Amino acid sequence: MALRLTVLIAALALPALAAEPEPRTVIFDVAKGGVLGGLATAATAWVWSRVRRRTQIEPDPLNVRGVPQSVKEPTCEAKHQAIEAWREENRDSHKNLFDRMSEAEARLGVLEGALGEIRGAYRSIDDKLTALMRRK
Repeated sequence: MALRLTVLIAALALPALAAEPEPRTVIFDVAKGGVLGGLATAATAWVWSRVRRRTQIEPDPLNVRGVPQSVKEPTCEAKHQAIEAWREENRDSHKNLFDRMSEAEARLGVLEGALGEIRGAYRSIDDKLTALMRRK
């Protein structure tokens, strides 16, 4: 953090220090800011390139080129065939599901009817026993 702060201060201060207050006769035509400003810019660019290089993620998680296949084709094909066989077996065993449900509902209706008859017979027996018990 201190290095970054120092470089930032130098990058801001050097062009101001390199600026000449009065025009002089120059041998080389240098842009305003002078050589020190160019050096400060180059140093700043170098520091930022180092910072970016340090924070780069390695290996690149989105790069999938050159990655070997994890599953070979025969293994994959065998799994697909097994799944399709299971699906066909499941489909065959549930093909007549609605017919079996209708049959179960019919049997349940017969059982409920028989239960109604049993209740009627029970009431009749109960009434007869009550009448016999009152006679004594």
